[in-house]
Amino acid sequence: MVLSHWHLDHVAGTQAFADCEIIANKRTAQHLSRYKAAIEAGTHDGPPAINPLILPTTLFEGRMTLKVGGIDVELVEANIHSDDATVLWLPARRILFAGDTMEDTVTYVGEPENLDIHLQDLKRLAALGPATILPNHGDPDVIAGGGYAPTLIKATETYIAALKRASSDPALASLSLREFVASELKAGWIGYFAPYEDVHRSNVAMVLRQSD
Repeated sequence: MVLSHWHLDHVAGTQAFADCEIIANKRTAQHLSRYKAAIEAGTHDGPPAINPLILPTTLFEGRMTLKVGGIDVELVEANIHSDDATVLWLPARRILFAGDTMEDTVTYVGEPENLDIHLQDLKRLAALGPATILPNHGDPDVIAGGGYAPTLIKATETYIAALKRASSDPALASLSLREFVASELKAGWIGYFAPYEDVHRSNVAMVLRQSD
């Protein structure tokens, strides 16, 4: 079991794997250890409680390579969406399992102070040269059809860069999601999913609070 990051929707249910090796980067383990009591009590972003919270048994920093059924799987640490993201890279097949670092329609920004780092790490993931990207959150038909093109990275970069500009541009900050990503939608890099309007409004609000 590999944890993509420490957010509760990605660590709930790991009790089922309590007798397995659970791998995470060190920062994920630090977050989970710090908030373990509150997570188990249901008072951290809850309820419901996640009890017991199973902590990672194997930790890494930077990169780690696993051999799974003869396939090399590289675990790559990144700071996108959260400061403890782990993505899976299958170099022989050029498949990137992106976790929550990229989403369709747009990424969820929980740490606006790290937007510059997000952009740097997106470039680092693009440099891997993926042919296919499989995010945790996306259009099920696209995923079933083989996944997203590398332009999903570019769409995420463009969105984050625009969020940075929105902190000092009231007209840009006031746009709806459909308006905000009109160029990426037209290019076919992403699709429009109406519930992400709320995600976008939250992202803009986070960026504006950070700039105050």
